[in-house]
Amino acid sequence: MNNHTLAKPFHRHNTATELQRQTTLYWTTSKISVPMHPLLGHSLLLSGIALAILAQLGMAIFVFRSQPLKFLLCLLVPFYIVVCAQKTPTGKRFLASWYAGIAIFAMGGVLSS
Repeated sequence: MNNHTLAKPFHRHNTATELQRQTTLYWTTSKISVPMHPLLGHSLLLSGIALAILAQLGMAIFVFRSQPLKFLLCLLVPFYIVVCAQKTPTGKRFLASWYAGIAIFAMGGVLSS
């Protein structure tokens, strides 16, 4: 047999912890490095979109209970619900949680890419 056709034995140079260190994402600042779990981005995506949907449902229920005629406009005109929500303090709280949900969703998109 020719020496060139013999398979070389497989040597494991990397241990499990070295392999984990190589595949783990790290959040790094100038002074510290913190390991991130791979599912962090996906969980932020799901929780952000859930918060935004719940806030939008809350805004819709609030507008329907306070002004039913404007609720019909909210169904027909895009983003009119945002205009209605900005006029009252309760609506502003729903709107702030909607913005927070969108921001969390965006962070999850950045972290998962």
